[in-house]
Amino acid sequence: SIVLISDGQSTVGPDPLEFGEEAASQGIKIYTIGIGTPEGTVLMIRGRNVFTRLDETVLRNLSDMTQGTYFNAQDRDAA
Repeated sequence: SIVLISDGQSTVGPDPLEFGEEAASQGIKIYTIGIGTPEGTVLMIRGRNVFTRLDETVLRNLSDMTQGTYFNAQDRDAA
């Protein structure tokens, strides 16, 4: 199993859903935890302003395709 804490946005590397397909083919479950908000915000990362927004669709798809579960980090009542 993999626990992925992310906003769901991908800016470098392989497509997240291609990674999910590979994980699923190996029987690896991905449990995703979404951080951030759908409205997004600007973060200062290594001296650069970076806009980031929660993409729950990608995170849900990753979990679904690998028989894992998606959790929203802002929902403290979710189990």
